[in-house]
Amino acid sequence: MDFLFVFGSNVFQHQLAQLINQAIETTGVKLILITGGVARYNDLRIDSVAESERILAAIKYRDRTDLRFILETISTNTLENVVEARKAYNFQVSKQMLFIAHSYATMRSYLFHAQGEITGWPLVLPSEVEGYGVSQADWHKSAKGRALIWGEYLRFEAYGRRGDFPIQAVEHTP
Repeated sequence: MDFLFVFGSNVFQHQLAQLINQAIETTGVKLILITGGVARYNDLRIDSVAESERILAAIKYRDRTDLRFILETISTNTLENVVEARKAYNFQVSKQMLFIAHSYATMRSYLFHAQGEITGWPLVLPSEVEGYGVSQADWHKSAKGRALIWGEYLRFEAYGRRGDFPIQAVEHTP
């Protein structure tokens, strides 16, 4: 793997860092681009530290000199994660990319990059039901999982139709 792309998150930043640590240990990746600015949601407290900076602070390998970390600190949503990251790094030079995103947004995250050899690692979010996270296997077992998947479906349709990513690549044609 020559490149790791991390979609920012305003939650579970330590868990994202653990996945990044795992990717460094198992794939040999040396270039890690972490996205995420300061979220501007009404129901969240305002924080002046960018998501990407919080994620980097939780990575145990952040001081290794053989690794290169690029932080993108402006974006506030998935599309901006990609748009702003492309200003910081030329994705065309990477042939093998690993990305980390919330489990429910993995397909949309993949479609933003759909070129070259791409592998996604989902971050499984906890649900309100003990023992079941919001994952491909268990999303339907909790109200939180069903709500996240429904919201993702609506975003997928809206953003795909708007042209943010090539939705045709995964649409079923009669």
